[in-house]
Amino acid sequence: MLVNGNEFGVYATGAAASHAALGNRTHVVTSISGSVSADATISVLGGASGTTAIFVAVIDISVEGTSFSFTGLSILGDAGVKVEATSSAGTYHLTMCGHTI
Repeated sequence: MLVNGNEFGVYATGAAASHAALGNRTHVVTSISGSVSADATISVLGGASGTTAIFVAVIDISVEGTSFSFTGLSILGDAGVKVEATSSAGTYHLTMCGHTI
């Protein structure tokens, strides 16, 4: 059940934006957006160690451009969740939104 106040949104200028674990709560990532200046892999990481990939997308700026937006998601993370951009070079702006149940 979604209760007002359980929403989260995190933004980062850099390679990662994180939302910390909250006890035995589950995070639901509903959207990921941002921009990259070079081809990149966008991952949502979760799991007990925070290193399990639970969503992965590859951004090819020659095809998709530098901005991206994934909405309508329902990615569950039972511990903290982190959206991460990896590339050999580049500048990143990342936003991750969702709620905690």
